Amino acid sequence: MAGGSGGTNFCRDYFPIAFCVALILNCYFTFMWSFLPGLVKVRGGFVPVIGNPKVHVPYMSAMFGMIMINWLLAHFSSPGRVPSKWPWDPSSERYESSGTPTLIGMQIERKMDGKPRFCRICGKFKPDRTHHCRQCGKCTLQMDHHCPYIRNCVGFLNYKYFVLLLVYGVAGIISYVILMRFKFFQVIKGPIVVMDIIIIFSWFLAIAMSGVLTMFLGMHCWLIYNAYTTIEFCEKYRAKDAKQFSTGQKVKDVYKTSLFQKGLYQNFVCVFGPNPLFWLLPVRWGMSNDGTSIQPGRKPLKIYYNRLGLPDESTKIFTKK
Repeated sequence: MAGGSGGTNFCRDYFPIAFCVALILNCYFTFMWSFLPGLVKVRGGFVPVIGNPKVHVPYMSAMFGMIMINWLLAHFSSPGRVPSKWPWDPSSERYESSGTPTLIGMQIERKMDGKPRFCRICGKFKPDRTHHCRQCGKCTLQMDHHCPYIRNCVGFLNYKYFVLLLVYGVAGIISYVILMRFKFFQVIKGPIVVMDIIIIFSWFLAIAMSGVLTMFLGMHCWLIYNAYTTIEFCEKYRAKDAKQFSTGQKVKDVYKTSLFQKGLYQNFVCVFGPNPLFWLLPVRWGMSNDGTSIQPGRKPLKIYYNRLGLPDESTKIFTKK
């Protein structure tokens, strides 16, 4: 039984990531096979010229390179974990005598009963937007979700790489579908060999995957626009009516507007960085590495306090030390 369970866990953990890598490599291999005339030899001569190889090959190679770079970064980068030595004590005062918020004063979110959010498994207090990942067994800062296709959590430190993976993945696979139509129409006109079958299968698989990835990217664009993570969208924005605070307010009503909504441009800055020139590059230049104190939006914070019937402390929260 143990051996069977271990084999099942191995397939569950590694099949999605193997499928993802195989799909990327297969698309690139079949494309290069089709668009490198004079280099790939087949029965009866070399691969005939299709499309514009001098333009299409460098373009798709660049797409493939960006896909692999972002996939590797999303897979190997830490998503951001709660530090072992926590810098604040939730039982301490929230404000100094001068009215300046202490570190605990910057932590806004509370449990349904109003107490500080605490992870019983990790034994740590959870900052805003932090959630415990069952697959990783750790709390992740600004956790979006656990992605089996990168075998890692998507969180504060690697969310940009994940979104760029989707952006370049969608651009690359749609480009593949469009350009490989040349090969498809060429193949169906003559005798079909094994490699042609592989190419036809890859083309139809890419068509199906392009639809799935485009919808997934569209969903994340909506989440960025509205300043939600996937978990916040599921657990707060779409919470059931029965999920209520101890004071009686429905969770979905309180979080109808994200607590971290700062406007379209600032929402993109939070994900991609302060310099638009670097938005499409897999770098975090100028971005904060501290996901333990994520500042909420001014207007949503006022709405949050109002909906919960709490005193408006937004002025103190935004007071600079």
